[in-house]
Amino acid sequence: TAAMKLLLECRAVARLLSESQDRAPPLVLRTRVRLHLLTCRACRRLGDQMKFVRQAVQSMHPDHHA
Repeated sequence: TAAMKLLLECRAVARLLSESQDRAPPLVLRTRVRLHLLTCRACRRLGDQMKFVRQAVQSMHPDHHA
């Protein structure tokens, strides 16, 4: 069903957002993620939360720039 396809797409986006914290995915995948984020509020929130956590960790450990 369409809902299952969306759920799987969100799972893939969540995985890519997580992986992109360590390394940038290829341009094609980055573009697909950005397009998905334009339409999916839940994934945008997840991305914002990951960014917030990353910044918080970096502020606690300024010498570590992972």
